[in-house]
Amino acid sequence: MNWPALLVSLLLGLCPFAWIVQRLWPNRYLGWGLDAGKGAMVVQLLKNQDEWVPWLALLLLIIGHVFTPFKELKKFSALPVFMGAVAVLSPEAGIASALVLAYATWVGKPAVIGTLSAVAAAAIAHWVFYSTEIYFVVIIPTFLLIAYQNEKEMDAILSPESR
Repeated sequence: MNWPALLVSLLLGLCPFAWIVQRLWPNRYLGWGLDAGKGAMVVQLLKNQDEWVPWLALLLLIIGHVFTPFKELKKFSALPVFMGAVAVLSPEAGIASALVLAYATWVGKPAVIGTLSAVAAAAIAHWVFYSTEIYFVVIIPTFLLIAYQNEKEMDAILSPESR
């Protein structure tokens, strides 16, 4: 197990690249691309390691992104980091995730529904094409972390007043 690489993954998850670039170039929104690139870059560099290493790196990136110490960054979704990494590790799952997110956005579903549906679609697609348990060890905590990150939106959707 490559512990230094996993620690770097956590630290990169904590690093607010999208926020920094948005401050430097305020007229451009590059958040999604930078966060997806961060996820893709880390797992690509670790892809030749032990089978568990890139998947654990993805989980640590998500943990760092969700629990960043920068209060203003709590609004940035962990989904781009997840989708960038999954596109490298499991292209079929990345495509399924993107298609489900696009559909949920197109039909006007709340963002949290599209986000969680995209993560679930990636899990199902990866299982169908690869049948590996590693993915579920990562995907279940990732799903829960993204749900936690979107707790307020979920409460609004699930409240009796919204029905």
